Amino acid sequence: FVHIFILVSIIEHSGRKYSLKTILQPPEIRAEIGKPATLSCKFNYSEDQKIYVTFSRTRDQTKSDINGTQNTTCSPLASKERLFLCETYFNTNNIRLEDEGVYYCKVGIPTPGKVLTGTGNGTKLSLYVDIKPGGPLVSGHESSLNCSASGFYPQNISVLWSYRGQQVPPSNVSFKTEKIRDGTFQLLSEFRFRPTAADHGAQCSCTVSHPYWTISRTASIPLNVECE
Repeated sequence: FVHIFILVSIIEHSGRKYSLKTILQPPEIRAEIGKPATLSCKFNYSEDQKIYVTFSRTRDQTKSDINGTQNTTCSPLASKERLFLCETYFNTNNIRLEDEGVYYCKVGIPTPGKVLTGTGNGTKLSLYVDIKPGGPLVSGHESSLNCSASGFYPQNISVLWSYRGQQVPPSNVSFKTEKIRDGTFQLLSEFRFRPTAADHGAQCSCTVSHPYWTISRTASIPLNVECE
């Protein structure tokens, strides 16, 4: 990822200089719905001070603090300024559609009489459903593609398959939903077909819709068909 820098002002106090030099966040990460995701934040600063790091999410112009498991490690850099490089990793489990948004890393360093703070430019979290072959796609042989999504509630969800730009007949599609440990549901849909050599490189897509989602999610894959 390309890292984006944000410069934060320097504070002077009693002849000592405290500063956050840079705060870095990847501009975007993609995560599969229902799977874990990790947000990262890197920064360096002068002096060996106690620090705190928090993350917030902005979605539809609404800002909210988020909770999760995070780990921050710092190590000194070889510099006359006595710089420390710190890395924070924020882990979230079972990503849901409502978790999409821009995540901002905020760093705070207590200094005498004031807390020095800085905020990164944010990381956009984009979600997707997953589609993959159930095994090798061999010309003339019964094959399958699987589409999966999880972390949704309630259970009612719909799936639409498209093959070579045409909707797949329901007779070629099966799907099931099941409840998972946290009380939400997961989906597995299978598209069964018999590919030909001419299907190599053709696009197949799976579109998943849910009443509580504002938009549907579509995953596409080019077919890699092997000849006997």
